Amino acid sequence: MGEIEIAVGRILPFAAGLGVDELALRLIVLVVWTDSVERTVEEKAVEIRRRLMRAAGA
Repeated sequence: MGEIEIAVGRILPFAAGLGVDELALRLIVLVVWTDSVERTVEEKAVEIRRRLMRAAGA
């Protein structure tokens, strides 16, 4: 779970700028990090940002 906390900490400013709260960010990160799709860390970060943009309506 340490990787999830690190990801949340790094992406939180980006999410806040989009108007997405921390709880929604944590949920998105958890879903992406634990899904069954094989992804590198970089690919996970891209997927998290893509989902954040969708959550923000952008």
